[in-house]
Amino acid sequence: MIGQNINAQYVRIFAEAGGTFLNLIRNKNNPEPWLDKIIGQKLQYFQFVKLNVDYRKNIPVSRNKMFAYRINTGFALPYGENSVLPYEKNFFVGGANSIRAWSPRTLGPGSSKADLTESKQYLPQPGDILIEGSAEYRTKLFHFIGDINGAVFLDVGNVWKLREVPTKINEADFKFNRFWKEFAIGTGFGLRFDMSYFVFRIDSGIKVYDPSQSGSNRFVLKNIFLSETKMREKYPDPYRIMNWFNIGIGYPF
Repeated sequence: MIGQNINAQYVRIFAEAGGTFLNLIRNKNNPEPWLDKIIGQKLQYFQFVKLNVDYRKNIPVSRNKMFAYRINTGFALPYGENSVLPYEKNFFVGGANSIRAWSPRTLGPGSSKADLTESKQYLPQPGDILIEGSAEYRTKLFHFIGDINGAVFLDVGNVWKLREVPTKINEADFKFNRFWKEFAIGTGFGLRFDMSYFVFRIDSGIKVYDPSQSGSNRFVLKNIFLSETKMREKYPDPYRIMNWFNIGIGYPF
């Protein structure tokens, strides 16, 4: 953090298991009658294991400059009758603390195109496997009430499904022979209003490489200066190369 310009690192390891109690029941798909009386016969049962490792490092460059980076990975294995994760246990990417060139939870999975509602709003795109990383160069600009800091950043990552999705064949699932081609890349710049006890942040993200596009069209940065008409001819509505406002409290990592 600017103002506490020290060499520091942080690692968080989070492991979770759900539905483990069901493994002790003789017939997992038809639990004992006494359990049905407690939680109801229509309740869906989810069973899964999940692991998330988040590593962050701050490296001082000078008194008022800092280089910081983050590597965040995750793996979730759903099993049992449903073989899906509860919605809130999925991994998502995009947004103020993730790949900032994409709107919250809209990137991925894999190279599949984002799902839209009838009103052309992006739907959240969940995944079972997460790989993302960010690097950020932070510098103090000037002091006005608090410290006004600037930053430039680079974000890379995506999520994938563990198993193939019938409607997204060879697009959404994780495969060793292609996953490295499906990393989304975004860059951008931001301002941080650091009041010591409170940090207000605004970031603007710009798409560089979009795996949901085909072939050479994946390098979308070259089209950033297209007119609105040309943009609509090349990309479907509501596609945007630049995500102007990511508003957050605190530093992204």
